[in-house]
Amino acid sequence: MTIVTGRMFTSARKYAEQLGLGDMPIVAYNGALIRTAVTAHTYFHLPVDLPVARGVAELAAGLGYSLNLYVDDQLIVSEVNDRAQFYMTIAGVEAHPVGDLVAYLGRDATRRPTKMLVVDEETKIQDLKRAVGERFGKDLYAVTSYPYFLEMMNPDVSKSKALGALARGMGVARDEILAVGDSFNDLDMLEYAGVGVAMGSAPDEVKARADHVTGSTGEGGLAAAIERFVLGGER
Repeated sequence: MTIVTGRMFTSARKYAEQLGLGDMPIVAYNGALIRTAVTAHTYFHLPVDLPVARGVAELAAGLGYSLNLYVDDQLIVSEVNDRAQFYMTIAGVEAHPVGDLVAYLGRDATRRPTKMLVVDEETKIQDLKRAVGERFGKDLYAVTSYPYFLEMMNPDVSKSKALGALARGMGVARDEILAVGDSFNDLDMLEYAGVGVAMGSAPDEVKARADHVTGSTGEGGLAAAIERFVLGGER
């Protein structure tokens, strides 16, 4: 069992410790980083190309959006405003304000973000997603997780690709994988896995494309899925 998440590694690591997963590899940043939970050994890291990252920073600033950058597993922001504070609270991490993000990305060629994220109202997130798609096309993978999060990664990144690489390295066949998720950034993973289960709180589109639907988090949906498909052996 492991965690496959859009979260930062440092944020996901806390849950791995609580679950007693040991030194299992964690798939973080929607698949852009695979790193072991205890020893922090990095198996895989695919950040955003720097020219694309700078372009996103310019676009976001020009349209009035606050952008989060994730560099070296740190949250980088231009300033700690209400959007940054909101993210800090739900992720349990500290932000590092650096001023102009375009300038920050231009000062060091090694500052390639693992991920970029914007927190805003749902309608504004959809507007930005369209703008990002029009400007960057296949040079960027942009997906919503929560309706108010737009997450942007290298176009070769996805949860399914990372999960597949991890499974092959551990000798686990695709049809032996159970994946459980609750949002749009889980869709490719749910479709890749031998059994893809959507949480009861997932959007209807996610539920429709999963093999099964379980209860919500408050109803113990994850535990029910594990009991049914792992311990019970149902397919």
